[in-house]
Amino acid sequence: MKQVQRHLFFSLLLSAGVIGTDPPHPSSTQTADSKNLQIVPPCQVCRILVNSFQKGFEATARGKHEGGNTGWEESRLGNYADSEIRLVEIQEKLCSDSTRAQTQCQALVEEYESVLEDWWFHKRRENPDLHEFLCINVLKVCCPDNHYGPDCKPCSNGTEKPCSGHGHCKGSGTRKGSGKCKCDEGYKGEHCEMCNVGYYPETMSEGKIECLKCDKSCRGHCREGGPRGCEVCQDGYQHIPDMGCVDINECLELEGDPCKGNSFCANTEGSYTCIEKAVQDRTLHAELARYSTYLGLSIATCIIFRRNILLASVIGVLVATYIGLSEYTLGEWNRSSLGKYFNTWLSK
Repeated sequence: MKQVQRHLFFSLLLSAGVIGTDPPHPSSTQTADSKNLQIVPPCQVCRILVNSFQKGFEATARGKHEGGNTGWEESRLGNYADSEIRLVEIQEKLCSDSTRAQTQCQALVEEYESVLEDWWFHKRRENPDLHEFLCINVLKVCCPDNHYGPDCKPCSNGTEKPCSGHGHCKGSGTRKGSGKCKCDEGYKGEHCEMCNVGYYPETMSEGKIECLKCDKSCRGHCREGGPRGCEVCQDGYQHIPDMGCVDINECLELEGDPCKGNSFCANTEGSYTCIEKAVQDRTLHAELARYSTYLGLSIATCIIFRRNILLASVIGVLVATYIGLSEYTLGEWNRSSLGKYFNTWLSK
């Protein structure tokens, strides 16, 4: 009966032009979307509903009935902030802004519409948090933050800072999960209170302990940051007193030439690489050809100079300009990304 009265009241308001006549959201077209057809856990569906309600609540915070004839509003429509008109406007667009589980959200709205109305008119002042009221207390599909399981037990290592602040509690905020810690990268232990292999503890501001990554020259554990903090050096590094783990120049340290065939050794950090000598030969050939061209143009200018000084001067200026532009263009090419790519391609 109350449902019929509410819709009759809403229809009268529409005919009077009191509230807007925006068409309902075309949810039927959106339910075909694959995202809306995904089945999500009950707690997440309830959160989606609550978030949608909160957006509608904020959107109607400055409704069309505020700031007008306040006396007329209060006498005929009551206080808009707590009125049924505002609730209807919020309900008409519930779940329409959701990109996931829209069908589940709308089904939840229809099933618990009377609960939402009861909260709005009678229990909202004592229970202002809709998520706590609906999802936790009424539906019992969610738990408070940092609580888990059917009985909403506290997460490991407390509820204020579970997992020592370096991980998250499995099942936090839901009626599922084990409550155990899933540690962030670099941390381990039941409460994520220790540093993992390859990390070392560092005291930050306010006495907070953070696990920082060891230097790349370290193998396994380290005492502090940098190469001097390594307990064992990584392959390709050697330990030197007062310096720690230092890169080995394999091209000099290894017996014999580590590169075979038509290639030469080039040291890299922690290793080495072999470069084909053919690339070096092509580069040397290009350099010789370029400078030979410059020399030939200069000799030709000198020969012309002996016969015609004016013509030789003009040609000399042109040759100098050509050499300058060639060197500048070549330098810009080598610095450009395309030139670097081409040079890298040659080295392969």
